[in-house]
Amino acid sequence: MARHQVRGRHILITGASTGLGRAMALEFAQHGAKLGLIARRQSHLEKLQRDIEALGGQAAYVAIDVVDTAAHAEAAARLEAELGPIYGLVANAGIAGNTKRGLLNIENANRCIDVNVKGVINSIGAVQAGMIARNEGFISVVSSLAAYRGLPTSGPYSASKAAVSTLIESLRVDHYRTGLTFTAIHPGFVKTPLTDAVSHPTPFMISAEKAARIMVSGLLKGRREINYPFGLAFLMAPVRRLPNFLYDWVLARTVR
Repeated sequence: MARHQVRGRHILITGASTGLGRAMALEFAQHGAKLGLIARRQSHLEKLQRDIEALGGQAAYVAIDVVDTAAHAEAAARLEAELGPIYGLVANAGIAGNTKRGLLNIENANRCIDVNVKGVINSIGAVQAGMIARNEGFISVVSSLAAYRGLPTSGPYSASKAAVSTLIESLRVDHYRTGLTFTAIHPGFVKTPLTDAVSHPTPFMISAEKAARIMVSGLLKGRREINYPFGLAFLMAPVRRLPNFLYDWVLARTVR
């Protein structure tokens, strides 16, 4: 039996306009949830709202940048006024952050940390007081299997995802004896606009729709971690534990 029953309840998703966020919104709608949608691109949010309503669901949106703390808090309040108290949060908004020839692009790295870390903090901060007072629901963050180790050419991205995985783990422990669950989601490669831009191999890639089914199922069951796809998560598990000298030797050989 699922721990979380979401029919008629408000689920807030950030980064909802495309990719994983959009796919998760549609999957939650199939379970009867009401969707609060946050992203930057209003036209994409409008289309997603129409698609959810075509499924017989209910959705509302606010177009903001999750890095804006005040705007995020205001958006959450507006969505609660329309859809009711937020029962679940999926902090999904994120961008890539890479290095080239070992050089940090300072602007890109700072933006990556802002969106992927500060954006998550803003998302949790906008909903936590009400959820703690009601003592029910779930707070989740879409991290990445890249959080396991510092991957070549992906320093800012790996660092940002490691940060939010650790954050959600700490909050999970803080709320161990409460009615809230905290979940770190670690996807591998999923077919989205983010992965369309990469040039390196993308093993075990799955569709956003399949990924959404995996994530929503895990959230409804109250899982602490959701790691997928199975093949890549299985391979990455021992990589987490490789001694540094061996990890460096193996991974350095992949850098062109």
